[in-house]
Parts: sequence; C-alpha cells; structure tokens
Amino acid sequence: MARADKVLAVGESEETKDRILEAAVKVFSESGYHNATMTRIAERAGVAKGTVYWYFASKEELFIGIIETGLSRVYARLKLVLSDGELKPDAKLRRVIEEYLLFFKEQHYLSKVVSTGIQGLSQGFHARFMEWRKRFIKINAELIAEGVAAGLFRQELDPEKVALALSGILAGIGSQHLLTGEELNEEKETLFVFTLLLHGISS
Repeated sequence: MARADKVLAVGESEETKDRILEAAVKVFSESGYHNATMTRIAERAGVAKGTVYWYFASKEELFIGIIETGLSRVYARLKLVLSDGELKPDAKLRRVIEEYLLFFKEQHYLSKVVSTGIQGLSQGFHARFMEWRKRFIKINAELIAEGVAAGLFRQELDPEKVALALSGILAGIGSQHLLTGEELNEEKETLFVFTLLLHGISS
C-alpha cells in the first residue's frame, strides 16, 4: 500500500485504534504484561492480528500507548483545574485529589496495569514512565507553591516534598481498592485526603 493510502487509512481508523487500546488494557490487566499476547488482544478487539501491528510495532509499544493515552487524559484534566482563576488553591487541591481518585475509579483496568505491570520492560519504557511521573509531581508542586504564595498553606513547606507525599497517599488508596476489589467512593476518599493534608493527624 502506498504511503499516502496508509496515512489516509490510519486517519479514518481512529475508532479501530481506540478499540485496540481498550482491548489491550483489559488483556494486560487480566493476564499481566508478560502473559498477554498480540493475538489475544486482536481477538478481544475484533480485528486481525496484522491490524494491531499496523498501529503498534510491538507489544511494548502498545503497552506504552495505553498508558500514555490514559495519563494524558488525566493530566489534561488537572491542567484545567490549575488554570481555573476562580478557584482558590485549597479548592484546587480538593479538585486535583478528586481527579486522581476518579482516574483510579474510572480507569481501574489501566490503573491496575500501571501499578502491577511495568517490571521487566526496556529502559526506554521506564524513562518515558519516569518522565510522566515527573510531570505529575511538577503539577502537584505548582499547586502547593500557589497555596504557599497565597498564604493558605504553611510558608515553610517544600512544595515538591508535599507533592511526593500527595502522590504516595493517592497511590496507596488507589492500590488498596484495586487489590480488594472494593468500589472507590471518590467523594469520601477525597475528603479524607484533603483533610489529612490540610489538618494533619494531631488532635
């Protein structure tokens, strides 16, 4: 097929690509990365195996694709919260916490893949995953710094360390729900994390 034909076909087939990504998330989360196969993913998506390779050159590239697709969506939602000039930093913090928890709830297949399936992959994959991690830490730190500058958060706080602590708390709560299979109540958990961060555990 000519290059122009291939570009046109790909442009007209975003629905097929999305179906492959959706199927891959489910297969990876059910079987684990190493036991998942491109054949099984193709069957789950209802396409030929060659169609999967049309979009993704390897299983690892497909794995990277599903992770970056999900992470980019939640990242965009966080950026919208931070850019909302009508919200004070504490209100933004609460919204950001909720967005992270909604990611665990709405994308439970993907969150399970991220939390359990990144061992044994190439250095290139880990470099890209760490780059995404840095992006989320940075956006969290920017929010904390905004609150410090506004006098709403303690002045001696190190925004990056608070950002790391926030990420750890959210990951712990999300992982707990993934492991137990309990449905995540984002309103209840958001209030818990928000209260913990703002008031600590002292009486």
